Amino acid sequence: MFSKRYFTFLLVILAPFVLIACFGGNDAEEQATEATSMAEGLRQAADELDKAAANSNGSAAREPRDFRELKEMLPAKMLGMERTKHEGQKVGVAGFKMSTAEAEYRDGDKRISVTLADGAAIQIAALTTAWSMVEIDSEEGDKVTRTVNIDGHKAFYEYDSGTRRGQLSVLADQTLVTIEGSGIDGDELEEVYNDLDL
Repeated sequence: MFSKRYFTFLLVILAPFVLIACFGGNDAEEQATEATSMAEGLRQAADELDKAAANSNGSAAREPRDFRELKEMLPAKMLGMERTKHEGQKVGVAGFKMSTAEAEYRDGDKRISVTLADGAAIQIAALTTAWSMVEIDSEEGDKVTRTVNIDGHKAFYEYDSGTRRGQLSVLADQTLVTIEGSGIDGDELEEVYNDLDL
């Protein structure tokens, strides 16, 4: 069942990135205002987790996959590129566990990284991640951002044709697949997802 301790666990992981993204480069007054706004947002998110717990009817999330199993889902080659990084781990706190596996592929200036994260925290992240709750479709210069549906799963797609950089995140049950690339075409992100042995 969902609980605030899981939400707190996520905050510990994500806090450094959130702070850098929100506060880096702002003056003290702006930081104070944004910190107050963030605190209110986190309180609201915690309330949403309580609601989710009340509506879960006691259903328990399955145990996360072994990270070695996740690593096996990441092929030795991707888009013709050799795998240059292949690692995984399992973390746990207060009875909660999450497994992750990551692979990176390179060929000159072309690079793809794939991260698989499996565990109940992924479901909770969905409750607090904007793209998992709303529809997004926007274009700004060379950059396209949209929510899409892939194999019946909610996904977030972002690609800049000017820099040839992009990201695809697919949320499926308790597994979050995140694909990031540079020096690639936009349609290659989904091609990578389809090549995964999920």
